[in-house]
Amino acid sequence: MTFSGWLKFIFRFWSEDLKAGPVKSLFHFRRIWKVAVLLIGGATLIPLVTMALIDYNVTQISVESEALMQTGRLVSNTTHTLSYFLEERKSALKFISYDNTFEELKDQKRLAGLLENLEKGFGEGVALGVIDSSGTILTRSGSDKLSGTSLINKKCLDKIQATGAHICQVFREDRETVTLSISVRYDLPDDNFYILRICLNSERFYEILSSLDLGGTDDTFIINHDGVLQTPSRYHGGVFEKILLPIPGYSQETCVQEIRNAEDEPLIVGYMYIPDSPFILMIVRPKAELMKS
Repeated sequence: MTFSGWLKFIFRFWSEDLKAGPVKSLFHFRRIWKVAVLLIGGATLIPLVTMALIDYNVTQISVESEALMQTGRLVSNTTHTLSYFLEERKSALKFISYDNTFEELKDQKRLAGLLENLEKGFGEGVALGVIDSSGTILTRSGSDKLSGTSLINKKCLDKIQATGAHICQVFREDRETVTLSISVRYDLPDDNFYILRICLNSERFYEILSSLDLGGTDDTFIINHDGVLQTPSRYHGGVFEKILLPIPGYSQETCVQEIRNAEDEPLIVGYMYIPDSPFILMIVRPKAELMKS
């Protein structure tokens, strides 16, 4: 049958009157055609739609899983870099305390020479000081002269005495310089001790974080255990401001979780407590932007 013949046949049975007689009603071509089209269409489209939905879900899960893994790797690698940065300077202080007597360290010129050597090696020394067991600075060399004043609070002093070393949260050395301090204890023969402390410009912390390969909507920063920012952030405030996000629970491992901000937007948050310090590294990434990539 030619194409024109098929058209005449289709139009004829499609327009025929089903009430014309009992014989013709036995050949319900219009219903047969509809059923055939629906069956063929369903058999063709349903598997395609099902596979498309499955593929979409698998892709979404894969993208989300990759985003979580990538965030976790960034947090872990950055934490190790920051931890090494702090431990390296702590080790340098320990070496100085072992290589110099208490009397030598109390000499202003000697202390100035040691600070100069530290600045040559690390490049960010602000001040080096010798502190007695009561927390009073005996000698200090660096950005200012605070010799004879008590600068270490009781809480930090107790931690230094208990652990032998302590890293204090950042503080403002002056109007322009934000510093963090690292202290080590050295025991004296008379059951007394002194503390050697270096103050470091926290700009190096900023440089480590700013070197991360993050998207324009991502944010990374360091907070203390109270949620107060120790470094600037893109979207969560400046130094010494408290973040509005929940403070992550303590964990010795890298953690990545999904939370919601005040606008009820889903966020991927990776964090890790930096060992032997009061710091928590956080990387915050909008989930919607990650799922677009």
